[in-house]
Amino acid sequence: MTISDFEKKVIGKKVSKVLEVKVKQSHHTIYNCYYNGKYILRTYHSHRTGDLREFEMQSIKSQLKLDNKQQLYDLNNCPLSAEGYLEILTKKNLL
Repeated sequence: MTISDFEKKVIGKKVSKVLEVKVKQSHHTIYNCYYNGKYILRTYHSHRTGDLREFEMQSIKSQLKLDNKQQLYDLNNCPLSAEGYLEILTKKNLL
């Protein structure tokens, strides 16, 4: 998965549909996510381009409160909908 895929598909098309996402630029691009005004989670990536490295994908998976890397791939490739992601967060009592 490339960084641009992560930004456009995972954050732009999925996470931002169910959570309010505020972007902050620092030495990383940081995404703070809120639900009904309550802070839920944050994820980030570096400003470089290209593919996400294995350790970055593991970090993003954990930051997005996903159980496994397959769920991250599913968010990117569409089998996991925005509503499905919201359901995962609800089951974990994060909302």
